[in-house]
Amino acid sequence: MPNTLEYLYKKSNNAIKDGDFLVKLKKYILYKITASFPKKKREVYDFNQNGDWYHGAVAKDYELKRAEQFWWHEEIRILKKFLTLIPKGTKVLDVPVGTARFLPLYLQNKMSMTGLDISKDMLDQARKLRGNSLNACQLDIGDATDLPYTDNSFDLVVCFRFLDAQVSYGDTIKAIVEYCRVSQKYLILELGALPQKEDDSVLTLENLNRDQPISSKLS
Repeated sequence: MPNTLEYLYKKSNNAIKDGDFLVKLKKYILYKITASFPKKKREVYDFNQNGDWYHGAVAKDYELKRAEQFWWHEEIRILKKFLTLIPKGTKVLDVPVGTARFLPLYLQNKMSMTGLDISKDMLDQARKLRGNSLNACQLDIGDATDLPYTDNSFDLVVCFRFLDAQVSYGDTIKAIVEYCRVSQKYLILELGALPQKEDDSVLTLENLNRDQPISSKLS
């Protein structure tokens, strides 16, 4: 049997045992379909803006458009699972908080949330969409690479949809250092990765340009 087929057979068996075969199959199919599209030249951004893209109509339509994405719902499912491992009553910093989509998960686990975002428009959308659920929460405007909080202010820092694509590798490092500074216990961070080898269990960063985003260069 060719190595590729052996690899797929092994991964399928593991997925069946873990009970998430259909989820992984859907992900694999979507990956293959996307990979078949003609490659377009990537637009070059000025990453000195620290991920400050979301204003006006972009902020207004943000959650409506993202809610149609498969990974939007996968991220909610994954975070929900992780939060069950963390004690109830935990003090959380969600950054960038965006529309505060994870707030219901924090409330279910009796956690208090502070949300930080660089965009006032995104925070306005959070207030509009989450309504009275935000009454006991704090929303702040600020930069993830220079957090306006003292050391060990929180028990947990949560960061999704930011470190791998919205800022440069250099700013990703700065942000993670800040997250470690303000959290005294836990970090839950999302970083994108694509398997480059048959064994994709080890994530590595090699020769990355500090002025460009990590994107899918994790392998």
